[in-house]
Amino acid sequence: MTNLKKLWRATSSLTTGDVHRHTISLSPLLDPALFPSTNRLFLKVTNTTSPLYNAVPLAGPYQFTASCMDEHSQATMPKFFSRIMCGNSWKIELSTSQAEHERNGPTAQQANADQPDVAGKWRIELVSEVVFSKVNVSYEVELSLETAEHILGAPLDEDTTALSNSDSVISSTIFSPSISHLKTTTTSDIFRPPPLPTTSLSPSKHHFVVLTHGLHGTQADFLYLREAIENQYAAGEEGSTDRVLVWTCDVNHTLTEHGIKVAGLRIAERLMAYLGWPWADAAPITHISFIGHSFGGLLNLFILGHLQRVSDGQFFLQIRPVNFITLATPWCGSFELPWIAKQALALGMLGQTGKDLVLCQHRNDGIREELAMDDEPILLAMAHPDSYAHRALRMFGQRTVYANTEWDPTVGFRTSILWYCGMEGAGESGEVTRAGSKVNVDKTVDGVPPSCLTNPLIHPPPTSLFSQLRNILRPNPIPDQWLLDPSAIPNPIIHDRVYVPTDDVPATKWKSKCRNEIEEEIARLWHSDMAFRKVCVRLHSPAHEGIVVRRRWVNGGGGWNVLAHLMREHAF
Repeated sequence: MTNLKKLWRATSSLTTGDVHRHTISLSPLLDPALFPSTNRLFLKVTNTTSPLYNAVPLAGPYQFTASCMDEHSQATMPKFFSRIMCGNSWKIELSTSQAEHERNGPTAQQANADQPDVAGKWRIELVSEVVFSKVNVSYEVELSLETAEHILGAPLDEDTTALSNSDSVISSTIFSPSISHLKTTTTSDIFRPPPLPTTSLSPSKHHFVVLTHGLHGTQADFLYLREAIENQYAAGEEGSTDRVLVWTCDVNHTLTEHGIKVAGLRIAERLMAYLGWPWADAAPITHISFIGHSFGGLLNLFILGHLQRVSDGQFFLQIRPVNFITLATPWCGSFELPWIAKQALALGMLGQTGKDLVLCQHRNDGIREELAMDDEPILLAMAHPDSYAHRALRMFGQRTVYANTEWDPTVGFRTSILWYCGMEGAGESGEVTRAGSKVNVDKTVDGVPPSCLTNPLIHPPPTSLFSQLRNILRPNPIPDQWLLDPSAIPNPIIHDRVYVPTDDVPATKWKSKCRNEIEEEIARLWHSDMAFRKVCVRLHSPAHEGIVVRRRWVNGGGGWNVLAHLMREHAF
């Protein structure tokens, strides 16, 4: 009969946007009597919240995603489980270098020769899936060893650490000297705002990157991209004092249904307070970029206009605007949704945000320099050339839109690509192709027409909602090879080109005032005097979350290459 000997346990709780990471290591030589080579090691993650809360998902949901990464062996498959529900557990067997040596011989031993006493090191990551309210979901993480007989063990060490800005605590208990609890990283450690430069007169480049999440999102949605940017620019060139500062905020957690104006104003005010506007001397940063996912891209547009208006145009004269990037953002609203869904949004199903997305008309004071006499949708108001947002966006060095061609029933292709695209077949599920491995790319800068147009601008055909839902309900599983070797993932970029105002825009298909007229007018206004780089993406998984890699392993695969393209093609 076998029993499980508990080696380590951690308990705590997560709320909206929380991320907890536990890094532990195993050294069997420190407890040799407990570790014959036949024993197996297990990790168990449990959602200890009452199962009764599974019946009220709109109150939470009371779920979290768990993953375990072997940091001692890069060849070990990462393990993960999406959305552990209340009362449920996720249990996996962990591999150690001792077990690998038994199976693979001297090769495994040589791979760990730098740390001969350490048989395993793992990073366990828990990410909250709570989005609708600021409730707590409790968890317990246990590391146990399978033994032939029941062995009792008293706790050797207990470390309780209070989380900043939270009522919860992390309790970590070690039951064996073979375990080292190396580090616990919490939400405040990961998303703490970067310190601003101490001197504003430094000749160094300080590039500030603003990441904005979407509807019913949290700053944890940008966890992968944030750390990818920070890791790439952490060291910088030798001797250089240039810095890239990545900034997110939690002011809209559970509050994204309040509309573009209210939610955008929250972020803008937090941003100005953080940067210390108005500046007595000079701006603390030299460059700024904005990246928004889904609804977050529209919030960034409003933020631009607000900064332009309250600073009387000085903000983007003192700080150089560099990149404005959107990922699956409904620039023209949510017109591709079914009629019944649009009616529900117009009636307030998602609050003012839903009304903004289906282009309900209302007063938009402070959006345009010239006061509009009539009510109009806020997306149309921001698109007008005399709006503060339009004028500010025109100042950016590069404007890029990433659009999913399929597998995204949340944001359609035509609205996220800004209506026009020169790639035939775009938006038709299952029919987007590319010749060989070549992608149509034109990296021309603003004002310079593309050197070669392979296709005229066309109206992409409507995306089939039913085919999209079929793909979502029956997604292709991510091959294990992709998780171990990202270079094996097919290139998801199927079209990449800069569109300039001099491109021939086709005449409207609608000869009278009928459906989609306002949506097309929004697109035409944005295209009237500025260039956009349009990147069409085809992912092999649910694309709306995949394009931003909302969860590193759950939404991995092609999304990694999309964000790699983003960082490679945009200077920070």
